[in-house]
Amino acid sequence: MKSRASESGRLGGGRLSGGRFLNGIMLNGLTKCLVGKTVLLRQLRSETPDAVYVSVDTLERDTSLIDLVRMFQENYRITVLFIDEIHFLRGFEGDLKELYDFYSVNIWFTSPSSLSIYGSAWDLSRRVIIERLHPFSLREYLFFCDQGLLETLTINQTLSSAIGANYLRQSYRFKDYVSGGLYPFTLALYY
Repeated sequence: MKSRASESGRLGGGRLSGGRFLNGIMLNGLTKCLVGKTVLLRQLRSETPDAVYVSVDTLERDTSLIDLVRMFQENYRITVLFIDEIHFLRGFEGDLKELYDFYSVNIWFTSPSSLSIYGSAWDLSRRVIIERLHPFSLREYLFFCDQGLLETLTINQTLSSAIGANYLRQSYRFKDYVSGGLYPFTLALYY
């Protein structure tokens, strides 16, 4: 199965010009709907040196994000953290602001809602880039099923002209797609 982290286009790699990672990137999307936030974080971690993946829902609720980062930096020289389910930590918004302002660490994290970032008293909206993950389109689903990248179809094209043979040859996959294939994790079940 292809790595969604390596797919071009969707996230743009999270890098600034010159190859430097952005300090804070939030991946959000439908909660409990398996759009691939955790899988993507783990894939990014596997492709990033000096990085660690942490699933916050396995930590004590009063764990300090600052202390965690400090420990990883001092003991393991970690410069990139991939933090899953950050909303499980109390006061994570204030910790993120402090980390962004005073630490040399890049943090990618997941949360089901960007409202906590925009509504935070810590004004994280200017410090964190929010990338929303959506379920696969049919075109993306077919790409990850190793069917190649099909041409883009607009709504107007589908309504006003004949659908191309490349799409019609894949029609047998449509039922799998609407039955759950639009969620990236299901590809592992089929392939």
